[in-house]
Amino acid sequence: MGFDTTSEITFRKLSIFMTFMEKGNIARTAETLGLIGVSVHRALHTLEENVRCPLFTHNERHLIAMPSASTLLEQCPEGM
Repeated sequence: MGFDTTSEITFRKLSIFMTFMEKGNIARTAETLGLIGVSVHRALHTLEENVRCPLFTHNERHLIAMPSASTLLEQCPEGM
C-alpha cells in the first residue's frame, strides 16, 4: 500500500498558494491572510512536496513561480 500524498493537499494550502500567486511575495501574502511569513513559506513548501512537483525556484530570498505553478493555479477552483 502506497502513501497517499493527495490527502495532504488542503484547501488552506491551496488558498495560501493562490494568494501568493496573486500577491507575488511571501510578506504580502502573509499580511493579506493574517499569517506570519514562516507559515506561508511552510504551506507553499509542503504543497510542493504533496504535488510531487517543483513549483518555485529561489532567487536569493524570493520565490519565483515556475510554469508548473501557473498550471496548478489554472486548476484551482475560482472563488476559493
